[in-house]
Parts: sequence; structure tokens; C-alpha cells
Amino acid sequence: ISVPWQNGDKIMIESSKLFNNGDSWTLDMSVFAKARNVTDFDLNQIKVVPNPYIVQSGFGGGSDKQIRFTHLPTKCQIYVYTVSGEFVEHIMHDDPVDGNEFWNLKNGRGQDVAPGLYIYTVETLNKMKKIGKFAIVR
Repeated sequence: ISVPWQNGDKIMIESSKLFNNGDSWTLDMSVFAKARNVTDFDLNQIKVVPNPYIVQSGFGGGSDKQIRFTHLPTKCQIYVYTVSGEFVEHIMHDDPVDGNEFWNLKNGRGQDVAPGLYIYTVETLNKMKKIGKFAIVR
């Protein structure tokens, strides 16, 4: 797994123990971006922001309309449906560092979705599922 570090990025490590001359320590960064099993607690942290999404708000910068799914597990599938159960979009999330995924509010055919109430499901690799809702308002 590669971590998206840039030249000049730094890590600050603070110790709760004072070191003496000759002391040494080892830092194992291999677990930093290691995937782990998702729990119910993890799923309950998932949110959609902003919710409700107000079309004229300009959230997302300029003319880009988007919402953000937050606190996602490393790998998961996001499915979006209308409140009547019509499939709207499928989003794959696979990022060992960033638990955010943005959606441009377009369906699978590239058309803007209509204002209304939407249901989403987040499905994890270990077959757990989170169901939530969000609204799009003109």
C-alpha cells in the first residue's frame, strides 16, 4: 500500500517517556493503512454531507454539484436508490487512507438526479450493510 505523501510532508511523534543517551526506538508504519474488519460501530459513523443538499447552495465549489459520503471503510460499495426503490447509481470506494467518497449527483447515464429523498446502502467486504437516507432540495 502506498501512502499519498508529498515532498515536505512531516510526521511528528511525541513520546510519553524520556529517552536517555543510547536509547533507540523503532516505528512500524506497516499497520498505518492496513485494512481491518468493519464493525457495527464503524457503520454507524457513516454520514452523507451536506444533508439535505440544497441545489443553490453551491456546496462542492462553483458549478460542481456533489455530496460526500464520510467515514467509509477502506473498501466498500455504495448503492443509491430513489425512495420508491429505483436504482440510481453505484459507487465503488477503495482507498486505504481517505474514508470519503464524493458523488456528483448524476445517475448512471450522466443525467442530474431530481430533487427528492434518496436511500443509500454501503456494503462492506465482510457482508455488513449500512442503510441511510439523504435529501436533495431545489
